[in-house]
Amino acid sequence: TSLQSLWQVVSSVLSPARPGHQPESKEEIASMRASLCKSARRHLERDYATYVNEEIEQHPQLAMLGGSPSRLQQIRAFLRIRFSDKGALDFDVAGGIDTFWHQLYFCFRCGYIQEAIELVESVGEGLVAGDVHAANVSSLPDYIREWQEKGELGASNQAMVRLDGERILREQDRSSFGKNQYRILIYTILCADRHLAENVLSDQYLFTNIED
Repeated sequence: TSLQSLWQVVSSVLSPARPGHQPESKEEIASMRASLCKSARRHLERDYATYVNEEIEQHPQLAMLGGSPSRLQQIRAFLRIRFSDKGALDFDVAGGIDTFWHQLYFCFRCGYIQEAIELVESVGEGLVAGDVHAANVSSLPDYIREWQEKGELGASNQAMVRLDGERILREQDRSSFGKNQYRILIYTILCADRHLAENVLSDQYLFTNIED
């Protein structure tokens, strides 16, 4: 039932809290807030990973997912379904539609952070097609590792990500299959910048095509 589902969400998010314990010091309160945020994020990641797998099960012919797939292969199968009307994708056909930022975003949505790091690192080895090499992603693996380990980027790295995000917002071409919008989503997650987030939330493309 809806009530049971709601209780499962509350229980999952509040799992770090100790019954009967009230944090008192600023350090304890900050630690508890960080733990609750991480718990909420993990719940959303698990929920979206379940959705991805359900979509793959419902559309096996479009997904074209082979036996014993990796989690990145699951993301790619999901993209075949999501963008089935866009044409060949880069991981299927050389010169296909560039889906690097799409793959990275959905790895984040599902909590597949190690796969996200491996995906970015593969760009340097020429394993991802498209024009990703012009995207200046050489520092992304370090940014993602820092975000995963500490829960946030340091001030200097946040500033670097924010500046690149603001540059993209000024220069982006809205006709480029949403590639830049997905990139902005990644930057918003990494640096938790309010300005980038507001641009994401106000973008009609993202509202109608990503968050469904």
